[in-house]
Amino acid sequence: MNRIFPKSPLLALILLMVAFALVGWQLTLHHLVLFVSVLCSTIALVISQEANPWMGGIFGQLPQILLFSLSLSLLITLIFTLPILLTLVVIPVLTTLLAWQEIRLLYPRSVIWRLLLIVALLGVGLGELIDLLILPSAKYY
Repeated sequence: MNRIFPKSPLLALILLMVAFALVGWQLTLHHLVLFVSVLCSTIALVISQEANPWMGGIFGQLPQILLFSLSLSLLITLIFTLPILLTLVVIPVLTTLLAWQEIRLLYPRSVIWRLLLIVALLGVGLGELIDLLILPSAKYY
């Protein structure tokens, strides 16, 4: 396989699909609203940071180590208080970062985002099909 695709990020993309299939398997309506609201607020924060120099100034003034330690402590606290957060947020984010690192030098930026989005949506759809047809998750307990 390595001879045919010497620079193929296939393993990272498969891990990304499995992570998002796990998300699709676990999603309920309540989690879906939470997932979409976190996604929309993150996108809004990133766009406002790039477009508005005031927001960039706020994040630019904090030392990077302080911002990292605050984010890490918030994430650990949320994982202990909401165990489903590990499945719904942390694993997909880490696998998305892994896949992005694997393919960032191979393709242009627009192709990378489309590829990651397509694989993630296919994974969520596959997880939801598994939930509906094969193995229901324990969301009603």
